[in-house]
Amino acid sequence: MAKKFSITDNMLNNISKVTDKKDTLEAKEEFPIEYIELSKLMMNPKNFYELRNIDELAEDIELTGLNTNLLVRPVADGNYELIGGHRRFTALKKLVEKGLSKFNVVPCKIRELNDLDSEIVMITDNANARELTETEKLKQVERLKALYQEKKAKGEKIPGRIRNMIAENLNLSLTQVGRYEKISKDLIPELRKLLEDEKLSVASASEFAILNEESQNVILGIVNKNVEISKNESISLRKKLQEIEKEKEIEKEKLLKDIATKERELISEKDKLLEDRDKYKQRSEIAINDLSEIKKKQKEEQENIINEYEKRVTEKIETQNKEKYDKIMTDLQNAKLKERQLNELLKNAKNEANKTNYDSLKLNTEIITKIKDVSITMKEIENRAKSLSKNKDLTIMVELVSAYDEMLKQSKEFEKKLNSYLELK
Repeated sequence: MAKKFSITDNMLNNISKVTDKKDTLEAKEEFPIEYIELSKLMMNPKNFYELRNIDELAEDIELTGLNTNLLVRPVADGNYELIGGHRRFTALKKLVEKGLSKFNVVPCKIRELNDLDSEIVMITDNANARELTETEKLKQVERLKALYQEKKAKGEKIPGRIRNMIAENLNLSLTQVGRYEKISKDLIPELRKLLEDEKLSVASASEFAILNEESQNVILGIVNKNVEISKNESISLRKKLQEIEKEKEIEKEKLLKDIATKERELISEKDKLLEDRDKYKQRSEIAINDLSEIKKKQKEEQENIINEYEKRVTEKIETQNKEKYDKIMTDLQNAKLKERQLNELLKNAKNEANKTNYDSLKLNTEIITKIKDVSITMKEIENRAKSLSKNKDLTIMVELVSAYDEMLKQSKEFEKKLNSYLELK
């Protein structure tokens, strides 16, 4: 028969010791603690928390010792960067400077963390280990949100919504986180400055962040007059301003609708004007074409009238010239006949030259000269008459007629003198 197996108290104590030893070893491996000289520790440049009450903390450490390890991460050249414990580190340095060298080497918990995770741990450590100002709480929410968004952008998996992660890290409710996010996003810089200077509470700031910029400037004017506003007053004031904003929004919407209606009317009127312009332009082009045709026809009619007039004038001038030309030619023939007669008389006169006296001789000489002049004039008239048939110039015709009249005049005078001579004879 098999023996019954039982666990004695001694065995349980041994098992418990083994288990405790195992947990301790795992903890040491996961969170190794080393004693590090203060000279090898560096402040974290991303630490935005205020180092308050350092003298009181140094006095407490001197009396009771360092109750909490510093949290660090290794960096270059064997040094370490602080993640948690910036106030403690500053207090320890003050003690060493005071001559208490036993605080020169301090226990540090070492974490292997990248830049993003080390800042997240720094914020989480400070959020749960000290009393914070409203500005620090607001900064925590802003920085954690930015850090988690950066991790997500790099492809790192975030276990849950960012707001939930922030609430968990900072031990806040989702409503509180949402309030800080609203302040960070929508509160105007001037009111935020009042929040940082502790002249405005987070509760009031979160109420005012709901309002638009114009309403927040109204709040700013009230607070700048050193008027203290309680939470209930902030809510009441916010509601009143929201009502004003709503009324303005209604007026704005109405105005926008009126503007849109007017814009549509203007567009419609513009379209009509453009349509009318196109019609007028089309009509204008037709009118211009019609006017061009009218001018063209008028020009053609004018040219026809001028050509017809020129034709009639030319025909009239040609008829008149022909008549005068025929008359001149007839008179010229008669003049030539008289010239022959005169030449015949001159010939007879030469035969009788010896019988005449001095006066007769003088008359004969004059007759000869006159005959020559008449011959020359007749020759010129003949040449001009011939050119008249080729040239229709009215001026030449007038000159020819004038020359012909002058020749007739001289002929008649010569004829009178010739007759008088014959009578003397």
